[in-house]
Amino acid sequence: FASFVAIITWFVEYPDDWERLRGNLPINKPGKRPGYVPLATHFNPTMSTIGSMVPLLAVAMGEMDRLKHTKQQVTHPLREYVAECKAEWESYIRAFKGRGMVDDRPEPPYPYTESMVQDFIDRSAAQWMSRAMQGGLA
Repeated sequence: FASFVAIITWFVEYPDDWERLRGNLPINKPGKRPGYVPLATHFNPTMSTIGSMVPLLAVAMGEMDRLKHTKQQVTHPLREYVAECKAEWESYIRAFKGRGMVDDRPEPPYPYTESMVQDFIDRSAAQWMSRAMQGGLA
């Protein structure tokens, strides 16, 4: 949600752009959830509309997303991240065993390695880059 900071700031600084959007954004009506709790099916068209109707705001949102990505990578290096995930996996096994929730069968090993996770990241990045090159991100 890093781009929401850019959105809020933008409309404070450029209120005329809000007037351009007024009446064009999807409305999230209450139903099974309150109206102030939107689902992704509401956010996707909302963000697309904002980005297409206020292109410079779309650039600012992209910059925030890039910053979030960079900070995430610096703060949570892959090696440490996978090690923490493995430690959490093992703590659940110990907790389940300690509460008698599982029998004495061998403990399942953590299923992901650093190279597997890096491959997931690389494939995802390649897919998004391909879509961007084809103009399919709007």
